[in-house]
Amino acid sequence: MLPIRFFPDNTNINFVKLKNINYFISVALVLVSFVLLATKGLNLGVDFAGGVVVEASIEDPGFKVSDLRKHLEDSQIAEFTLSNSNNPNEITLTIGETKQDTQVELIDNIKAVVSSKYLKVNYNRVDFVGPKVGAELIMNGIIATIAGFIGIMIYIWSKFDLEYSIGAVLSLVHDAILTLGFYSLTGLEFDLTSIAVILTVIGYSVNDCVVIFDRIRDNFRIFFKLPQYEIINKSINETLSRTTLTVATTMLANLALVLFGAAVIKSFSIAMLFGIAVGTYSSIFIAAPILVDLKKKMARS
Repeated sequence: MLPIRFFPDNTNINFVKLKNINYFISVALVLVSFVLLATKGLNLGVDFAGGVVVEASIEDPGFKVSDLRKHLEDSQIAEFTLSNSNNPNEITLTIGETKQDTQVELIDNIKAVVSSKYLKVNYNRVDFVGPKVGAELIMNGIIATIAGFIGIMIYIWSKFDLEYSIGAVLSLVHDAILTLGFYSLTGLEFDLTSIAVILTVIGYSVNDCVVIFDRIRDNFRIFFKLPQYEIINKSINETLSRTTLTVATTMLANLALVLFGAAVIKSFSIAMLFGIAVGTYSSIFIAAPILVDLKKKMARS
C-alpha cells in the first residue's frame, strides 16, 4: 500500500528563506495577544472566578431561551448570564461570585424555578467554586503549564542538542501566548478545560517539532557536506506530507466536535482548532528556522 502524500517527493519550498517574514508575523501576533490580554483580559469561568454554573438540556416543546430568562428574572434569581449553544435546547446559566453558604441554596432555587416551568429538564453540569479555590486553581494551572515547558525542554535536550531544545520551547511559548490571545479575542470562557487545551496544543506542537527535528538530525549525518539551511529545508519538505496529513485529520475530528458536539466541549474544540493550526505553523516556520540561527551562532563561537 502506497503512503498518502499531499506533496510530491521533489517538493523544495525554501522555508528558511522566509524566516525573517515569519519572525515578524509571529512577533506581531504575540504583541497583539499581549495587548488583548492587558486590555480585554480573559473571560474567566467559574473554575477561576468563582460562582455557580448550571448547564441543562430542556426538551419541552416550544422552549425559548428568552422565556426562561424572563421567568428567572421574575423569580428574582441573583444577577445571572444565560446563553445557549447551536442546540437551542441546551442552556448555560452562570452566576458570579457568591457566598459559600448560599451557593447550595442558590442551586436548589434555580432548579426549582426551572422545573416549575419545564417538565423535561436534564442537568448536564452543576458546579460551584469559591474565590479561594478559584485562586488556587489559577496557580495550579500556571504551575502545570510551566512544568510542561520545563519537562519538554529537558526531554528534547536529552534526545537532541541544546539548540533543538531552545527552538522547540520558543515555538511552544509562542503557541501558548497566541492561544491565550485567541481566548481573549473571542471571549471564549477560560476555565480548567482551557488549561487542558493549552497543554494539548503544546503536546501536539512538540510532537510535530520532534518529527521534523529527527529528520533534520538524520539528514545532518547523511548530507553533512551540504550547507545547514539546505539540510533543514530538505528535512521540512520531506516531512511536509506527514505534517499536513496529521493536521488535516486532527482538525477534521475537532471540526466534527464543533459542529455536532455538546455545548460542554464546543469551546474546547474551537480553541483546539486554532491551537493545532498555530502549532503546525510554529513547528515548520518558527522552530526549524530558530535552529538554523542557533547553529550559526554556535558555529561562530
